[in-house]
Amino acid sequence: GSSHFYRSYEKTGAYLLSGSAANVRNGTVELNGEKVADPLTEIFPNGVQLASFMTAGNATVDTFCYQAGGQYTGGLRIGEQLAFTSILPPVAHTNLQRHLMRKWFGESYTVGDGTLSSIALADGATLSISGTYAPDISVGEISGKGTLNVGAVSGVNTLSLNCAADGTWDSLSATGSLAFENNVTLNLNGCANVVPGEYVLVSAASLENVDLAGWTVVYDANDIHVRRLELHGNTIVLRVLPKGVAISFR
Repeated sequence: GSSHFYRSYEKTGAYLLSGSAANVRNGTVELNGEKVADPLTEIFPNGVQLASFMTAGNATVDTFCYQAGGQYTGGLRIGEQLAFTSILPPVAHTNLQRHLMRKWFGESYTVGDGTLSSIALADGATLSISGTYAPDISVGEISGKGTLNVGAVSGVNTLSLNCAADGTWDSLSATGSLAFENNVTLNLNGCANVVPGEYVLVSAASLENVDLAGWTVVYDANDIHVRRLELHGNTIVLRVLPKGVAISFR
């Protein structure tokens, strides 16, 4: 039909009218990055807004801010309109929202509210949110050995790192700052065949709030090695020595 993105007659109307195309009504609407629960009844707010319409299928992109009676409604003005012919992947969708929020509102924009419960990296992988406006995030648990390229990372209370099959360690690295909570649990897994040596476990452009004395280290290893964590500048080092070796402190 000819009804696609119609909204209601009133100046304080809902996001969509029931006469809008089925693929529009059955899709998802977001306002400033937050999902709108019921766009057929919730009122579109005043002021400058970023609205996203993710249709359930193909739909003609027209009749924005237009009522079924044949005239524009609500006094809305469109500053910018972007339309895509295919579904954007979640990361691309989030990055686009972040860019538009920065462009129109001047906001320092994060992923969602910037808080994640966990990040799991495949060994050697890089988690990268690139571009001019790479966000700051807060994440509780990080597991895996790879690189975080996401700006400042804070709130870390758990690290889970695995020893390689050859008994050596690769490191978790961050291109920005990495800040820890006061009490951190460090899980060192697969340590039974660890080779004596000195290994960088964590490195960052800046490490913040690192109190290794307050960390709890859990490892599944035999008892033939002495293990010690040390802070060297912006790196956390694991020293593995054969049991019985004396350590001299100066």
